[in-house]
Amino acid sequence: MAFQIKSTYWKINIFCATIDEGASTCVMSMSCWKAIGSPSAVPSPTLLIAFDGHSHKLHGIIPTFPICVGGKVVNIEVEVIYANLDYNLLLGRN
Repeated sequence: MAFQIKSTYWKINIFCATIDEGASTCVMSMSCWKAIGSPSAVPSPTLLIAFDGHSHKLHGIIPTFPICVGGKVVNIEVEVIYANLDYNLLLGRN
């Protein structure tokens, strides 16, 4: 099951944030990463493979990304990818 939520990063709204219990990681689009000020990301040679078999190159990983959801701030690890996505931020199970 997936649904969209309101989320913020340092008082910047992140629209089209999706929670997906079936996703094994948290993923951010490159356009969202740029729009929120390009927070520091650690380079990664990893390829992310989507459920449909397509692979996406990572720009990098944000090891501790503070996101506010429902008034609570939590730190998550987020993978920033080079891909056109239907969402800005996918919140998976990690």
